[in-house]
Amino acid sequence: MANYVVTYDLEKVRDYQKVYKAMDSVSAVRLLGSVWLMTSHRDAGELLDWMRGVTDSDDNIAIVKLGSDWATYGVPTEASDWLASHL
Repeated sequence: MANYVVTYDLEKVRDYQKVYKAMDSVSAVRLLGSVWLMTSHRDAGELLDWMRGVTDSDDNIAIVKLGSDWATYGVPTEASDWLASHL
């Protein structure tokens, strides 16, 4: 299992509910607007393919594996708690 940041920009068609439902299905935690934290057995490429299935071809997606050094300010408590317990 590894920890990831998943971030995206939805372009023309902004179907956020579809993305939110997908994130909820894997117990992802929102860090900022379109930035989520998740733990997965999948690698970054597999997560990218999964995200492409819930976004449109003109959208932008980045998946980044997390390390142990982090700092936040003004983020939701749930997100900083997630970082504290997972990293």
